[in-house]
Amino acid sequence: MGSAAAQIPTSFGHELRACRRCRLVKTYDQFRESGCENCPFFNMDADHERVVDCTTPNFTGDSKLRIHIYISTVRG
Repeated sequence: MGSAAAQIPTSFGHELRACRRCRLVKTYDQFRESGCENCPFFNMDADHERVVDCTTPNFTGDSKLRIHIYISTVRG
């Protein structure tokens, strides 16, 4: 896991995406700007096409707002 604290989404609309590996939920822009803090090897912040490849807007489940938001099921 990464050493940086994951960001909390800045909005909760249709632009949310979930990391396909760890299920962290952030906005597209947040993944593009700082990547996935839990999966830095995806290098999303260095290669913006990886954001689309490594995240999905299709997810369901109860979001648990603690420090970060994670979801229970990723589809697609």
